[in-house]
Amino acid sequence: ERGWHVAVPVRRGCADCPSYMSRPKHYAYGGLEDTEHAVNHVCDSMPGHPVFAVGLSAGSNVMINYMANHGRCSRIYGAVSVANGYCWERGTAAIRDHHPVWDVIMSDIVHSTLYDRHRDVINAAVANGIADDANAESSSASPTGAAGSSGSPMFTPNGSAFPTQPPTQQVQLKRPRSMREYDDMVSKNLHGYASLSEFYAEQSCVHRLHKLKHPAVFLNALDDPLASLLNIPYDALLRNEHTLLVCTPTGGHLGWATGWWPFRSAPTWMDTFVLEALQGLMAEALHRVDHPTADADRNDIAGSLGGAVSNFRGSVESARSSVSQPEDVAA
Repeated sequence: ERGWHVAVPVRRGCADCPSYMSRPKHYAYGGLEDTEHAVNHVCDSMPGHPVFAVGLSAGSNVMINYMANHGRCSRIYGAVSVANGYCWERGTAAIRDHHPVWDVIMSDIVHSTLYDRHRDVINAAVANGIADDANAESSSASPTGAAGSSGSPMFTPNGSAFPTQPPTQQVQLKRPRSMREYDDMVSKNLHGYASLSEFYAEQSCVHRLHKLKHPAVFLNALDDPLASLLNIPYDALLRNEHTLLVCTPTGGHLGWATGWWPFRSAPTWMDTFVLEALQGLMAEALHRVDHPTADADRNDIAGSLGGAVSNFRGSVESARSSVSQPEDVAA
């Protein structure tokens, strides 16, 4: 309806076909290698078109890592980050301490989605140290280093999902009972990190928010059981003039459901907010094209959002009008 072209990247190891996992590792929470390929492909396919991004949950962490890593050279002009957890160290600890049932459920979902589908690849990688090669291959695109790309293809559509050499030994990993246990057994080893803390620190966008040079709108619900309000880096977001944080008292994790039959009717309040935020970011980007020396700050972002829907707070309230939600919205 709005004339936008949409691209949705599928994260490594999450596709139904296991051949997409052509190297012995699944996606990293904040890794940039696959994101670099996806963004470059979209931008190169549509030259002259500004590109904007929407990140949901862990995907928003990857998106912000990409934008921060590139600074002013980011090929994403603006972004909407929804339910970002910001810091994996604090986030997984908060889930463990305050929502242990969710912790078990999440670890079981991740285990079923990734480990059960790619058991042989992961076991061989962890047992034989294949992850060391994979980590060295992607280190040039690490969030803390200079962006780069691997010389080998990211995907092998019809290739083998298994290592080219037969494993010299196999390990059988036990079923994890928490996200931290899964990451300690699998994720950090697949990506070549010596410790879980080192792995989490490298993946978390909270350490790079100061490098954001393009406008980004962050939406978080204060009752989110997964992306805890304790993780929201209020000071870091306030210090960066290119960011705008919007917090709602309720909404859960990617919830903000509408009507009597949640999620059966579209759009949700979240959908409406994201669309209006994107419209505002596009308006702000067009202003920057007309005024190339201008640098977007928080007032510009809020102003463009307000210009798109009369008033920024009004847009939040009008989008919420059919939803049973508390009245106040902190922005």
